[in-house]
Amino acid sequence: MGIIKRAVQVTFIYYASIQGYLVYHLKTSPKVLRNDPSPPLSSEQIPDSRRELIETVMSIWSMKQVSSEMKEKVFAQNLIVEDPFIEFNTRQGLLNSISLFPYILKSSETVSVYERHYENAVRVEYEQKWTPKFGSPTVLASVIYLTLKKEGDCETIVRLEEELLAKPLLTADNTGFMFAGYMASVFRKLHGKILGSINLPSH
Repeated sequence: MGIIKRAVQVTFIYYASIQGYLVYHLKTSPKVLRNDPSPPLSSEQIPDSRRELIETVMSIWSMKQVSSEMKEKVFAQNLIVEDPFIEFNTRQGLLNSISLFPYILKSSETVSVYERHYENAVRVEYEQKWTPKFGSPTVLASVIYLTLKKEGDCETIVRLEEELLAKPLLTADNTGFMFAGYMASVFRKLHGKILGSINLPSH
């Protein structure tokens, strides 16, 4: 029992250390804006349907009602979602995450949005005012990278990657210290599996 208890303690300490390093990374690392390999589209080249995609994403982030039909239209079934803390590989994982908002937030409001469009991708730079149930409002500037798949005249989001404060996600390629990048990725997947197994009522 002593060995098991010690192993649990060491695991918890290592987990807490990785999460602490992630917070340090978010506070101290320089901001990075990634460009798609393809050239950016001019305003005349941007499909009208993309307005619907961006509005749907920002409406969800702002806790506005979005129909199930619209979510299914905008997000692919095998949608990949990744942020500093969680990774999903299904649309349902995102929907489960969204259902948590009313439990932890009083309100959420988009302050500003800037979009940069590419052939099969969009970079969304935005500021969001998050007001938690308990605590003071906070305005955070972040970036969402959308990867799109076109079928006929319609486009769907197949990958949504959010970088909080425009700081790159920790990965094995950019953070080798104490395997922090690799383990941060492992913990993101673990958090996603846990959250993906929870079905909360929609608000």
